[in-house]
Amino acid sequence: MDFKKNPKTPKEYNCVACNFKTKHKGDYNKHLLTPKHINIIEYGSKPIKIYNCECGKEYKDRQNLYRHKKTCKFDSIIEESNNITVNMIIDIIQKNQDILKENQEIKKLLLEQNNKVSEQNNKVSEQNQEFKELLIQQNKQIQEQNKEHNELINKFIEREPTQIINTTNNNNSTTNQSFNLNFFLNETCKDAMNIKEFLDNLNPTLDDLENVGEKGFVKGISEIILKSLRGMEVNKRPIHCTDIKREIVYLKEDDKWNKDDTNNSKMKELIRKVENKNFCNICEWQNNHPDTRILDSPDYMKQNILIDKSCEAVNNEDRVRGKVLKELLKEIHVNGK
Repeated sequence: MDFKKNPKTPKEYNCVACNFKTKHKGDYNKHLLTPKHINIIEYGSKPIKIYNCECGKEYKDRQNLYRHKKTCKFDSIIEESNNITVNMIIDIIQKNQDILKENQEIKKLLLEQNNKVSEQNNKVSEQNQEFKELLIQQNKQIQEQNKEHNELINKFIEREPTQIINTTNNNNSTTNQSFNLNFFLNETCKDAMNIKEFLDNLNPTLDDLENVGEKGFVKGISEIILKSLRGMEVNKRPIHCTDIKREIVYLKEDDKWNKDDTNNSKMKELIRKVENKNFCNICEWQNNHPDTRILDSPDYMKQNILIDKSCEAVNNEDRVRGKVLKELLKEIHVNGK
């Protein structure tokens, strides 16, 4: 019986750490001396090379990275960005220049508007200052006049004779009626309000201010005073007129009835103080109408009218206030009643 010798199975050398296999011992010994093997044995892990794409994704081998790049949209974006033309750049620059020019025009417009508002404010301030100086000057003049006439006025009641007022009946026959002025003033009107108290309680409203602007100085100021007088009983009023033609007026001051002088200085002083109170409402009216700061706006134009009408007596005080006085005398004439 013949026995065949089994072929000898070659020995296999295996490095588990490096996943390295060989049937040749010499190759195996060479492997043990390689940096790769030594690095794995020394640090305990196999270094893995990472392959990165510009889009941020990572791959462990080059082949997977290659397949990814075929469909990666990030590369196409970069490619498109590299295709920006000179015309596109010129267009962007032109748009920026247009925006810059527009901003400069807006800035110029705002500056012009600001200058107009400043000019308007300066003008109003100048007008207010001029009016203030005028009031101070007028006040000094009135004080001087009061000093000169005070003694004569206080003595009038004792010297005033009885006035005779004629009245006409329905049959056109005329009779004489005796009207005792002293009795009327000192008895009938003994509880009348003093002129100073009357003036202190008289406070023109914004409606009164606008009424002066619409109807003018004479009508407007007259109606402010008459409105207060009409709200009082006749015997409580601080002023009475006994002769419209000669413009004779009596005023109650410090609980005494005094006759005004021939120029009716006290009555005109009353009118002056009322017009000043009315003018002081200009500032409040401006605060309620902020558009007055806009040049040529409706409120700006109306403001100028209110100022002009309220200051109408400035250039001709005696004549204009005399017209107001005539309007008042029609209402305060006692005509013997």
